[in-house]
Amino acid sequence: MNSTAIAADRQSPQITEMAIGTITVSSNHRHVKPAVVKALVDSIREIGLQHPIGVTKSGTLIHGRHRLEAYRQMQKATIPVIVHDLDELHAELAELDENLLRHGFTAIEEAKALKRRKQVYEALHPETKRGGDKGNQHTGGKARQNESVSFSQDTATKTGRSARAVQLDVALADAIPDEVAEAIADSPVADNKAELKKLAALPADEQSAVAEKLADGSAKTVNEARGGKPRKNVTKTKRASKPTNAATLKLHVPAEDVAVRDDDADADECVGSKVRETLTEYAAVLTDEDVRTLKQAEQEAKQQQTLESDCKRLVRAMGKYPEGETESALRRSAGMSGTRFQLAIDELVGVGHAVECGVTKPNRKKPYPAYRLLTE
Repeated sequence: MNSTAIAADRQSPQITEMAIGTITVSSNHRHVKPAVVKALVDSIREIGLQHPIGVTKSGTLIHGRHRLEAYRQMQKATIPVIVHDLDELHAELAELDENLLRHGFTAIEEAKALKRRKQVYEALHPETKRGGDKGNQHTGGKARQNESVSFSQDTATKTGRSARAVQLDVALADAIPDEVAEAIADSPVADNKAELKKLAALPADEQSAVAEKLADGSAKTVNEARGGKPRKNVTKTKRASKPTNAATLKLHVPAEDVAVRDDDADADECVGSKVRETLTEYAAVLTDEDVRTLKQAEQEAKQQQTLESDCKRLVRAMGKYPEGETESALRRSAGMSGTRFQLAIDELVGVGHAVECGVTKPNRKKPYPAYRLLTE
């Protein structure tokens, strides 16, 4: 459990056994992932439960949803719990922070969790809300009296994100209705920030129609769900000057420099004469939209190459600090900007090569948010 929940406790937490049937799970908890539960069941049977779940005095679950489900599947009557003396809002804030720090969310789940965190935080600290009561010149202002910080600043400190990234994710959650987010929860788009931004840009009624196609699998992307052509998987192996129209595209992109993958899953990759034949056919019928699609594919390929290169640089830098190091120190060591660092570290954490941690510095007792490589 992180510092938000600990600071909010009025008394030291107590570890005890609680009947599973008396524990209440709020509707705000993320969906249970069967694969995670199965892994926990295997682990608990082998080495026991290493970390008790967290509950309030009334028995409302704060953290440990998957651990609780694992105990239920094992048909246990009780489970070890840490009892926290928290009111309803502080308990929910602790639950949200716990889940955000564990990186167990998809992109849309994370955005919705940040949106809910903002609602809870501003309910606890109304003076930080835009247009909220900040006092006056006689009281010195409530923000100064209470030393309160904004939601985005507090969330950035607690989760290791930038304040701007937090604001953008909340805006994304605001733009996508909850029912749309629920509909696409099990689709690949749920964890694709670029596709989510395209979805968020649509009117609410069109979002619902797109979400229905994404949910039933009849479309894989937002553009495809809107009636656009399925994107060809085109990868360019050489850099070519930018084509201005369909006629010049054929001149600027030699056929032997392009690999085109047939949409048929049973077809082999087209090479040699097949590539030239396909490209010649495309050049005759390419529209401006097709040209834009090719340009976007080229840009995405370059971005992926940059991300892979940045990940390698960051891994080398993190290897110098086995116990973990702060973002600023890792950025300096890797020679990376803040944006590129965030993309690289998110990728490493997402694939399980790195994890968030805390490091203690001589200048203060409280650990700084940090990252370290996973050695196992």
